[in-house]
Amino acid sequence: LALPFPFNIPRRDSFAQPSDTNQSTGGISFGMVTEFSGPPSSGKTQLALSIAARACVIQNLQVKLLISGGGGGSSRMAVSRRLFTICVELAKSLVVGDDGSSNQVERQVRHLAQVAIGRVTLACVSDAYSLLATLAKIEGEQVAPNNNAPGTLLIIDSISGCIGHHLSGGSSLAVGAALANQVALMLRRMAKTLDGRFDSVEQQNGTDDNS
Repeated sequence: LALPFPFNIPRRDSFAQPSDTNQSTGGISFGMVTEFSGPPSSGKTQLALSIAARACVIQNLQVKLLISGGGGGSSRMAVSRRLFTICVELAKSLVVGDDGSSNQVERQVRHLAQVAIGRVTLACVSDAYSLLATLAKIEGEQVAPNNNAPGTLLIIDSISGCIGHHLSGGSSLAVGAALANQVALMLRRMAKTLDGRFDSVEQQNGTDDNS
């Protein structure tokens, strides 16, 4: 993929940048559903965890991480350990070394990583029904945008793990298609209504400089 690494997640004010710039901001935009796909063991989960770690460590975002469960490294404990390891590595780039001992720097790094991972909510979703219920709960928690809040990033790893068996022999194909469509519609609605774009309109009108 011709994408910058590590993946930058633009802040709310980044979509107001002039369109004639030759440099792309890159990253994951607010107000959109971004999908990464690939064959098994191609690094999709690692990519998702890298984006989640950068969101909570660098951008100070709240992260809702939904995992479909299963074998391998998909358990909550395994995902939590992997995410914390990445957060520690990112935190090392933020802690400036001084004349203090290496133990003190290590404590600062771990503290920063622990604070960052405290912004992550991890949940398991086994099928389309539990996914829809969890999305509805998240949507209900997202109240009117707060200008002082950096934002929330929702990551689902993976959609196919949640709705795949609904589209196979486990249930009616019509029911599976309806569930897949409902998930897609809900994700798009959440992205468009919860990304704070109406704050940018107020900012352009000069009513709120902190939007």
